[in-house]
Amino acid sequence: ALEQFNAAVGHDLRSPLTALKLSLAMARESDDMSEAVESLDEGLLAVSRMESMVTELFGLAQAGRRLVDVQPVSLDASLGQAVDQLRARIQESGGKVEIRGPLPEALGSAALLAQVAQNLIENGLKYGDPDAPVVRVLGGRIGPEVFFEVEDNGVGVPSRDRSRIFSPFIQLAGARSGMGAGLALVQRIVAAHGGRVQVAESAGLGGACFRVLLPASTVGSVPVAELRCEEVARGIVLPFAMRQREEAAS
Repeated sequence: ALEQFNAAVGHDLRSPLTALKLSLAMARESDDMSEAVESLDEGLLAVSRMESMVTELFGLAQAGRRLVDVQPVSLDASLGQAVDQLRARIQESGGKVEIRGPLPEALGSAALLAQVAQNLIENGLKYGDPDAPVVRVLGGRIGPEVFFEVEDNGVGVPSRDRSRIFSPFIQLAGARSGMGAGLALVQRIVAAHGGRVQVAESAGLGGACFRVLLPASTVGSVPVAELRCEEVARGIVLPFAMRQREEAAS
């Protein structure tokens, strides 16, 4: 278990390290002092995020299965941080990431939820259309829980594989890179928040759809009819439970 956890953490430290390396290289090659300073600032930001993630992960390991110190977290901000960390990866892939907000607030760790978003977006870029990957993020609230979904335009996850893709080092046929550790860490972090992760077929893009459900930051219950996601309200993207029922019936 310790080896698996260490491998997962090592996997997820690669993105901020890549961002830091890119920032330092741009600063060294720039002839414009203001551009160099901007690149160095981005590098410092990557270091700060990496430090926050490591601190939170150590806290998670020490606390056990559940987080102790939680606070309201803007999922809009967490998704924004994730995209910032993946800018180089997005450019390299020629892909596009669409965030359709506003997203709700969850209760938890800002650094760890940003890491969850980053892992899922990176997974969508990896398994999306090889020529033009598209990743779409949207969310809302169902009763006492909030959620966000990360969809891609790839081939999706076969039903027979959905129960095992969160196991460490499991890679499905057609995997292009990585160790298969990212989704395992996603599940561990979400479980520590008292949430859960589900996977189904994307009704909007045709690939995979990962849904992360988390405790809402405010007390009370919001009816399903009040979902913030306009795509759900307009019927373009079916609520996850409806999708599962349709798949079971087909």
